[in-house]
Amino acid sequence: MTARVESWSRLDSMPTPLDPQIRALVERFTADLEEIFRDAALEHATEALSHALGISRAPSVRTEPVRAQPAATRARSKSRKPGAPPSGRIRRSEKEIEAVCARILAHVRANPGQRAEEIKRALGLKSAAWMLPIQKLVESGRLKGEGDKRGRTYTAA
Repeated sequence: MTARVESWSRLDSMPTPLDPQIRALVERFTADLEEIFRDAALEHATEALSHALGISRAPSVRTEPVRAQPAATRARSKSRKPGAPPSGRIRRSEKEIEAVCARILAHVRANPGQRAEEIKRALGLKSAAWMLPIQKLVESGRLKGEGDKRGRTYTAA
């Protein structure tokens, strides 16, 4: 067993190029943990004192538990090149949605009885771009849908 301990101690003393990076990651991780525990302890102590003194206080600003985020993710989310398109969900304007509605309606008038899959393929629409316009068209009564799920066919009203 002493041989194993000696071999590990030799490995610890051998510096590697990754040592500074590993040390930085460990320090960031421990700092994040300290912050989470400090916030939780403060919240718990405040609640206990408020309860003991009979003081009703407003709930804290944070309603969800803090989730530790890896340092690589934090760095990635903050750094975006200027002029780069935003990542994630992009909201479409009412004009853009209405333009897609008009395209769908024109296609359905020319090709009544097609399924959503066929209409989307013909217009080059993805499912995400299809959902809101088709919902608006059906709710407004400009399109009628017959059938269920993937077998649903559309005709102009």
